[in-house]
Amino acid sequence: MVHSFIKAALVGSNSFGKYLLGIICIGFTAMIIGGIPAFIVFGYSDNPEAATEMNFEAAGISPALGLTLMLMPFVFGLLAALFTVKWIHERPWRTLITPNKHINWKKVGVGALIWLILLTAFELEAYRANPDNYVWTFEAAQFFPVLIVTLLLIPLQTTFEEVLFRGYFMQGLGIGLRYPIIALVFTSVVFGALHLGNPEISEYGTWLIWSYIQIGLMFGLVTLLDEGLELALGVHAMNNIYASVIVTFPGSALEMPALFTMQEMDAEMMYLYSTIAEILFILICAYIYKWGNWRKLFQQVSTLKSKTTAESVIESENWLEE
Repeated sequence: MVHSFIKAALVGSNSFGKYLLGIICIGFTAMIIGGIPAFIVFGYSDNPEAATEMNFEAAGISPALGLTLMLMPFVFGLLAALFTVKWIHERPWRTLITPNKHINWKKVGVGALIWLILLTAFELEAYRANPDNYVWTFEAAQFFPVLIVTLLLIPLQTTFEEVLFRGYFMQGLGIGLRYPIIALVFTSVVFGALHLGNPEISEYGTWLIWSYIQIGLMFGLVTLLDEGLELALGVHAMNNIYASVIVTFPGSALEMPALFTMQEMDAEMMYLYSTIAEILFILICAYIYKWGNWRKLFQQVSTLKSKTTAESVIESENWLEE
């Protein structure tokens, strides 16, 4: 059904006051409670200033522990987001991901696989153009602990970001502003702006923020067209896993002991590759899942409720049908 993903926010209690309370709850839990472990460990490290700048080697902290501490705010934030939707908005937490009765985990895998293929293809092209720029930096003692942390926690980090921006915010704005395209652009710009503090921005220039806004647009676009968050969940998780353990570069927000390290990162070329990969991903998914109705991005969302309680979602597989 048209706008079924956005209309999932119609279930439960969705007043402005509830959203304000939810944002406070999620923000406090993620930034304050989630930051306590890092605050304690960094404070007792060999070099607290280096630790806060994510220079874990200088701080005497292992990369795996450093990555774990980096990701704790996202883990706590995800728990807070699920709590907020369940107990403040009184609707099932899965409505942040899908309007259907079950999450389509196959789509999560498909999204991750397609994105991995695209990333690998463009990485091979970059290697072909400048093979000397890539250095094999595999060190088993550091790599495998980081790999374990990456596989366990990065999917939680990326799920939190998707659930918050493409789920909680985009659904709420879609209902409040009535037009999906406005919610899409707004959440993508905010998503990009929150990455202004990333080391890539200071290393390669503020203009690189457009890469974050663009990928936010891609995540939101496929979510609205597919009427579900599953594809975006798969892509985002694969993107960050790849950056953590496959290929890294100086100044990366995920500069971990990866298999390969680029000695220099050509920001302009990487931006071009990313843009092409994002366009290709949208086109491939549009073909696979037969997205025909692109006009719904600009169509007004009907806020008439056919079902009004969380219990009705559980009772009926077609709870959004009007």
